[in-house]
Amino acid sequence: MLEKAERYEEAISNFKLYLLASPNAQDAKEVRAQIIKLEYKLEESQITAAQENEKLAQEQEKSAFLNSLGGRWKEYCSRVPADWGPETWEVSVNGDQLHLQRWNQLLQVWDAQTDVTFNSETRTFPFLDHEMQAISSEYMVVEFPGGDKCEFRR
Repeated sequence: MLEKAERYEEAISNFKLYLLASPNAQDAKEVRAQIIKLEYKLEESQITAAQENEKLAQEQEKSAFLNSLGGRWKEYCSRVPADWGPETWEVSVNGDQLHLQRWNQLLQVWDAQTDVTFNSETRTFPFLDHEMQAISSEYMVVEFPGGDKCEFRR
């Protein structure tokens, strides 16, 4: 019963108590074999639990980083005249999706909206047909052919 409920430690303990009480029992050999089998299952279950905990920790770390990208960003581009000043972008996060929208200072409206999928492995997402690299929760950069680049800062 305990084995089916995956309560291996209790099952092992019960079998060992049985052998302590009856070391010369007729089924002692089978009980010892059962203990070895249960110890193996216990070890397997502990390894599986550790792997699941590691995966959960990685997912939580990914989610925390992704959520840290939400909010306002200033865009500084080498291909845009400096006297124009930085553009403002608003980033909102939904799962692994980022919604980006740019504030048009001239028209006083949000424009240039786009939804992109964040790649947590490379910490990148598509931006203007290129890959934006999220270096940290305070700095992102996209580099264009020819040396131009846009930096996003808080």
